[in-house]
Amino acid sequence: MKNWRSIFAALTGFCDALIVAGALAVGYAINFPLFSFQSFFVQQWKLILYSIVLYVGLSASLGVYRQAYASSLRLQAAAIIRAYVLGTLIIFATLFLFRNTYYSNGALLTYVVVIPLGFLVGRWLFDAFRRVLRSHKWGLESAVVVLVDEQADEQLPLSVSSASSAFDVRTTLNVSGVDYSTGASKILEAVSIHSAGCIVFGAGTLDSPGLSALVAGVKDCNIALRLGTPEIHETLARMRLYDFAGIVLSSPHSAPARSVYRTLKRGFDLALSIVLSVLLAPVLIIIGIAIRLESSGGVFFKQLRFLSPHSDPVKVMKFRSMTNRNGTDMETRMSPGNASVFPHKSPADPRVTRVGRIIRKFSLDELPQLFNVIRGDMSLVGPRPLPISDFNRIASDEAAAFLMASMFDRRAQAKPGLTGLWQISGRSGLNFRQMLILDLYYAENQTFLFDLEILVETIPAVISGRGAY
Repeated sequence: MKNWRSIFAALTGFCDALIVAGALAVGYAINFPLFSFQSFFVQQWKLILYSIVLYVGLSASLGVYRQAYASSLRLQAAAIIRAYVLGTLIIFATLFLFRNTYYSNGALLTYVVVIPLGFLVGRWLFDAFRRVLRSHKWGLESAVVVLVDEQADEQLPLSVSSASSAFDVRTTLNVSGVDYSTGASKILEAVSIHSAGCIVFGAGTLDSPGLSALVAGVKDCNIALRLGTPEIHETLARMRLYDFAGIVLSSPHSAPARSVYRTLKRGFDLALSIVLSVLLAPVLIIIGIAIRLESSGGVFFKQLRFLSPHSDPVKVMKFRSMTNRNGTDMETRMSPGNASVFPHKSPADPRVTRVGRIIRKFSLDELPQLFNVIRGDMSLVGPRPLPISDFNRIASDEAAAFLMASMFDRRAQAKPGLTGLWQISGRSGLNFRQMLILDLYYAENQTFLFDLEILVETIPAVISGRGAY
């Protein structure tokens, strides 16, 4: 399924590039009687290249191509319009600033009329092509949907098998009220009969009685296990991630990120982190001086953090934002259960210094982690590492223990990051489970385009300071 998503992303990006170039050519053909394609491309290749890079780059950074294979036509159109409006405004501003650029005012109408129509028509054709593929069951993952309890969404099988998903639902089992061992046996039997490659568990909540036992009972069946609950769907939809099959709990087919992706990601992390460190050096120095002038103690706060209770630790660096007591940097901790990720954080917390309040608001206290990225301990994008005490304090009854352990281990398959889906979704305004859901989705779907999208979305999230204190 991942290969099909990559193929559609590449095809739609190439199609958009052709549409931009063709739309500009149409505009010039209408406005210039002596138009010829050869002279047009010779004279306007800079404008063509700039327009293609801008539109395709914005589309990639706004998730247009990520949605190309597994989103409805309506959602794709909405994403395209966002990228088109922003790209057109930038192009018009650029042409206004560089008035010596040779162009026709009439040809600029192509940006307003022909290009958006071309984008929409192109996406409609790709959607029709995708429906043909679906009718032949190409690119679909066969699935067995299991409704665990009475609170499970009864529409889940229809949602998973909808035109905007990438699953072929072979059968649906309702094991509500059934003994857990009997339920597990029925699930395994259905998987064998229908040759399913995936099990999608539907439940009302992560704490649903028996959910953890059922997952544990089928974990050795050597197929992907996914989980869908109302909280998961709501959390993913918050980030325009309309994956009706929820999040992956385990998958024998999932290996660490591909070598090409790892190499590209590491090179990008290293280059951008070095550039940012140099550009932000004056800001780092000013913050360090301000911290020392306001309160005694070190400028930096260092702490061992983990992606799961069993993962290797990372010594994370931050600017100290709290008062220093008895030589120990005071930092807030995450409370367990469904509470906010950082419930003890408050804009009026007396332990936070005045400088600390400012740098926290705009996430400037995280800047020293650029050196973690340069060292290779972290990536620019990935799940946030947490203190081990946070994992140990998570309230979870015995029935949910196995499920939570599986989710933690799955989270640890991605490299810890400076920013991620959680940071651009509200940060401290989300509870622990919502953060975990977003991290699990990223761990399963990480690509370079997805990383780029998260980095771009991080900019307005940091400037707004939403959820940061």
